[in-house]
Amino acid sequence: MNKDKEHKKKKSNKVYLIHTFGLGDSAMALDAINTLMKYEKNVEIICKEKSALDYLSYMNIAVKNFSLVRFLCSLISTKFFSNKTPVVIRSAGGSDKSNKMLAILLQFLNVEYFYDNKEKLSYDPCILLPQRVSSNLSTIQSYLEMHNYINKISVMPTNNSSAVNITSINYLNNYDNSFLKKMNNINEIIFHFGNTEKYNKVLNSSKIKFIVNLYRNIYPNSRFSIIFGPRELQTNDIYIDLFDDVISSKEISDFLDQSDKYDLCVCNDTGIGHILSQNQIKVDLWINSNSNVFLHKIMCKNTNQIIVI
Repeated sequence: MNKDKEHKKKKSNKVYLIHTFGLGDSAMALDAINTLMKYEKNVEIICKEKSALDYLSYMNIAVKNFSLVRFLCSLISTKFFSNKTPVVIRSAGGSDKSNKMLAILLQFLNVEYFYDNKEKLSYDPCILLPQRVSSNLSTIQSYLEMHNYINKISVMPTNNSSAVNITSINYLNNYDNSFLKKMNNINEIIFHFGNTEKYNKVLNSSKIKFIVNLYRNIYPNSRFSIIFGPRELQTNDIYIDLFDDVISSKEISDFLDQSDKYDLCVCNDTGIGHILSQNQIKVDLWINSNSNVFLHKIMCKNTNQIIVI
């Protein structure tokens, strides 16, 4: 008996996919979410952050704003008053504490729950490990494998060669630009330097000036734009004069509609880089040297190069 006939005979599932992280994680989850929806027709995606909700909506994926009460009411209704079996998956986000609390509740309700514990790995800055977009995305793969839909899905960046294009520099020294992987036909460059203290991602103004001037030397005829997101602090006037165009307070949908004009995105680990990489735009990632990130988790889909500064 083939798998399609087996699935028709058993009670169908309603999958609740909880996504509590932001814009970048929603872009990284996109391929896995589309794969899940290919095999499961009853999927309810719940987002906590507006940026993730807006982005997934723009990508024609139906999402709902996170509400714990609404989620629990829907879950209980599905469990006891429908012909479907509820299953909960957490695609990205959630502390160990919140995951365990939800796991206890779902165990009491006898509902399957797929989530990922924090990796027990050395937390040295900028560790390069075998590439995988996010350990949390493996929960979607685990679900599909356990229910015999598919043996393996790919949630990895398509540009596997980017793993070797990693450079670490001391920007206080006088560097030539030979370490930077130059590309041809770069007319428009978009910069974004996310200003969030989480994981020590923020680049100081000296590093930002160094980065922008470096690209000016390499691409002297290109147009430079910078986009400010809602999380950026009001310190951007320190280097605003370095750019030809400044974009602020723009809806994600409006920005993406106009994004095809950009040939390269230069950013620290931000959501802007990830959503542009999904639009086939090359990305240069600049990572703070004391950043507590795993490079395999922040690799954009079309990463051109990673520079640790």
